[in-house]
Amino acid sequence: MIRRSRFGVPALGLAALLPACAARHDSLSSGPAGDGSSSLQGGSETPRSPSIKPWTYAGRPGRLIETEHYAIHTTDTSSVVVDRLPMFLEAAHSRYVAAFGPLPAGPTGNDRMDVFVMATRAEWQRLSRELLGSQAEPILRMERGGFTSGGRALFFNIGTADTLAIASHEGWHLFTQRTFARPLPTWAEEGIATHFEGYRWSAGASTFHSWSNIERFDQLRAAAQAGGLIPLERLLTMQPSGVIEGSQRSTLTYYAQVWALIHFLEEGDGGSHRAALKALIADAAGGSIAEHVRERFAADALGARPVSATDGAAIFRAYFGSDLASIAKRYRDFINSITGPGVRGAIVEGRSPLRESHR
Repeated sequence: MIRRSRFGVPALGLAALLPACAARHDSLSSGPAGDGSSSLQGGSETPRSPSIKPWTYAGRPGRLIETEHYAIHTTDTSSVVVDRLPMFLEAAHSRYVAAFGPLPAGPTGNDRMDVFVMATRAEWQRLSRELLGSQAEPILRMERGGFTSGGRALFFNIGTADTLAIASHEGWHLFTQRTFARPLPTWAEEGIATHFEGYRWSAGASTFHSWSNIERFDQLRAAAQAGGLIPLERLLTMQPSGVIEGSQRSTLTYYAQVWALIHFLEEGDGGSHRAALKALIADAAGGSIAEHVRERFAADALGARPVSATDGAAIFRAYFGSDLASIAKRYRDFINSITGPGVRGAIVEGRSPLRESHR
């Protein structure tokens, strides 16, 4: 996940577009994904209800906050992490299960999903290197960020609004890594994660609004107006590991476009793709995407070869139609309709801009 800073262009103009997060799609493992040793120390089994107990990282005292589905390891003592994040993540989990489902709930008890929220970027960098080894280096170039790998989500406190947005984005990656039998294609995994970034906090509770994402909208509109949109066929095959090594602008455009792509599949073409999108997600959870693709293309060479999450274009055609050129045109028309004059107000309010675009 990559997000533009909410605070504008920083001093000296060195980073007008600030990276905030890149998700990794690694298989689950029982130990660290990297080649370094870990400085993690934590508690043991706790009751089902949320609890707080001591936790230590690299000699620094922290907390282990356990909710029904999450074990939150943190060196941060701010209210956003200690008070808000636990209930926010549980609300996000409920949304993950229901939004495109119902989907299987995440693990509980001793098998809770691990989230690491560090107080500083330096701590996040150190822990990332311990868990990923040399694989962490491209990710660590980000000034404001986090990632999910090996069934663990890692990020650091960058302020209330952006920290919670990262938490809900990475929370989706953590949820799918821990509960899905097979991964989604990357465009869907990342697009759905951005779908959950939009939220509002009111009266001590959070609600999720997928359209409530001004940063994605503004980047999408800027790219569309500048003629800088990524062609759909290329978008479907791109991987975040390659995206984050490119320019910040292209990285932000990628995430803005997959955000728009999920909305297109939900609401575009009169909602005709919504059922197929839900089927794709259910098939990933159940482990039957490859079977669907083979059945769809049984008479083609594609049907005879293995299908992985990197076959993004093939999976898209299997679920949403083989005429990619036609769909690409309608997707571009959809982007034009949701980024036209007079629709930004709907995004600010967390509403679909389609009604405003047709006025």
